[in-house]
Amino acid sequence: MFTKYFDDFEKSFIKKGKAVKGKEAKETGKKGGKKGKAPDPKIGIDLKKFMENMDKIVPAKLRVDSIRPIDASGFSPEGTDFIVYKEFSRDIVKIMNGYVPFELVYGTYFLEDTLDRKSLESVIKRVSIVKKLNQFTDESAEKEPIVIPSFVITANTNYSLLDLKNDILNYYMSNTIEHLFEIDILMIMNKGILIKNWREKRSYVGLETKEDTMLWFFILMNEYLDAEKEHEIDFRKYVKKNTVYNQF
Repeated sequence: MFTKYFDDFEKSFIKKGKAVKGKEAKETGKKGGKKGKAPDPKIGIDLKKFMENMDKIVPAKLRVDSIRPIDASGFSPEGTDFIVYKEFSRDIVKIMNGYVPFELVYGTYFLEDTLDRKSLESVIKRVSIVKKLNQFTDESAEKEPIVIPSFVITANTNYSLLDLKNDILNYYMSNTIEHLFEIDILMIMNKGILIKNWREKRSYVGLETKEDTMLWFFILMNEYLDAEKEHEIDFRKYVKKNTVYNQF
């Protein structure tokens, strides 16, 4: 039914540069790490166009923008390429001085043109840091930890899904990263998807979806984005002034 929509979906935001030749091309191939054809260094993702496309397929109640999230403790990590958030009011970003409160963020997105060993480690670190939002607030010790879903998108890699899954799990275990701070969904365009299995710790399911990858990413992503948040925003927590007002 709606598969036709995604047939040409990627073409609008895939960018192609000049071919890399000689020594530089060989080095790029080596960085991929494991078995398979070397990734094509010409292929990348146009961030602006990708965001424009994503804005069309997320739930209508949500917005897409490259704004940094912030929690009530003042923690605002760098690392996201963009976020999906609920526009509480039309001036919410101005009210929050250029940030979006943690409670309004439904998803964080991380883009990598080419996924090799080096960029894989980098994006894992970026995700784990951003997922620490709200872990240092006063209420974090009292309630069940709440983490924002994370989505990693890459245009190109020489990793097989199995090797990629193993390298991700090995990195998490060897660096003792808490399972709450793991990647939720990782999509390789026209190849496949890795999905975090929340029923088990340190577990991922790989789907070799090939030309249907964007379609299934849309479905799986929106299962996260369409979920109702259990916590509501309390703007009082974001007020840092210690002014004592006269009360009558």
